[in-house]
Amino acid sequence: LFWDNRRQVQLRLSVTTVLHTDDAVANDHWAGLWVGGRKMYLSEHRPGLLHAEPYPGFPAHLGETLPTEAESEAGRKNFLVVECRVLTMEYLHLSRAGQTRAQFRYAPLPGMDWLVP
Repeated sequence: LFWDNRRQVQLRLSVTTVLHTDDAVANDHWAGLWVGGRKMYLSEHRPGLLHAEPYPGFPAHLGETLPTEAESEAGRKNFLVVECRVLTMEYLHLSRAGQTRAQFRYAPLPGMDWLVP
């Protein structure tokens, strides 16, 4: 669900997802990340766990420095690619002059229908 307050537009998407962890898709994306991006995957702790103090998401010894290419490889185990395929999208535009709502279908067959808001 997406909302643009300035335009008064809401988009609601229905998607299917595929998680790529140990395949060519994930490997290709990982290979394309520079070490600064890879640094963010070097966490020693699982996301969302309670921690006694602020935690930067990577080993403290790195601080403001970048890991080496070799050091950055430790983050590969924490990396995945989420592939989303949009099946349908609903568009809703709110206006004092009247609402506009439509549904766009992408799979199995593309199409569009106007809907009552």
